[in-house]
Amino acid sequence: SDFTIKDIFKDIHFKGGFNIKGYRFYGIGANNKDALLNVYRDVEVVRNSDTIIENMLFMTSRSQTFVFTDKMIMSQDAKMSIKLEDDSLYHPGLQMTYLHQNKEFSLMRSDNAINMSQSPFYDSYHKFEVDVPLVKWKVGEKLIYFTSLQNSAINNAKFLSYNLFNRQFFDMFQGFDWQHPFYKIRAFLHKNQRETYQASEIGQILHQAEHEARKFLLQLTYLGFTDYDKTTKTGRMKDKFYDYLEYVVGRKDYDIIHIESTTEGRENAVLNLRNMDFYVNGVPQIHISNAKRVNIYPKHDEIVIKQNRDISFAGVIETGYYTFYGRNFHFKYNKFGVDLEHIDSLHIKVVDYLDNY
Repeated sequence: SDFTIKDIFKDIHFKGGFNIKGYRFYGIGANNKDALLNVYRDVEVVRNSDTIIENMLFMTSRSQTFVFTDKMIMSQDAKMSIKLEDDSLYHPGLQMTYLHQNKEFSLMRSDNAINMSQSPFYDSYHKFEVDVPLVKWKVGEKLIYFTSLQNSAINNAKFLSYNLFNRQFFDMFQGFDWQHPFYKIRAFLHKNQRETYQASEIGQILHQAEHEARKFLLQLTYLGFTDYDKTTKTGRMKDKFYDYLEYVVGRKDYDIIHIESTTEGRENAVLNLRNMDFYVNGVPQIHISNAKRVNIYPKHDEIVIKQNRDISFAGVIETGYYTFYGRNFHFKYNKFGVDLEHIDSLHIKVVDYLDNY
């Protein structure tokens, strides 16, 4: 049966089964049900016109096994969810470590085959897939750090828009089959009026052995097309799966927003929990639109990502024949345009059309 242990460390509560081996306490799940670790933080909220401090749920970790000592908590395969207002930063399975000495959580991705580390983080507030090796947060602090593993000389991260379309990903799965497997899976789910599947069913649909179907589903999970649970061998196709089927036939608009960050000696990005602004370093340029020839070149290689892919920056923006220089520029995703609050200068490219006769 489940047990609840409050404040196993301050603001960290555990729910699940347990056993004890030596000086280690193991929190365990059972019957395909994960053990649960809930982390709380103090948040300023307004109640009846008064600003008060409330201790609110901030981070949830689910795993079949947690290891507890008097100095740390660790799981080799933890599903993580961090609350960002009404949205979340989510990962389907990575290494989670909490060190009590400095009260710091580390969420680490690797190529470890026992978890889902190859998947990116999914940020539904800013609407980006965040491909970064390490996320760090100290209990009670207002900043979350996104960076590479310790002792890395170069730190790399990628931010991929939720509506980014990569035709290569789509074509890669078809191989030599006459019908794309996405269409087969969609037809099966539609026919059975279901959103979920079992790995064995996907194997039958694609005429594959179940172990091959599981590999296929893991690959889809790493690319963000599905949520597949290796423990239960079940899953659910995500919006990205259905969106790609619309993109490829031109029934839905997509974008090409793909932000790459490269830094030396500093983090790639910092998320401020006070306002949910995402400060990203090491970004020399961003391609916004090929059709409209819109490119951003941020000053000092710094940008601020706001809710739903809005981006604030200073520097240069090219749009067609016009190049604007200035500060307090704001790319607005919903209208797919840029508010130019303070323009220092403007360059206009003049094209000579020569008479061929």
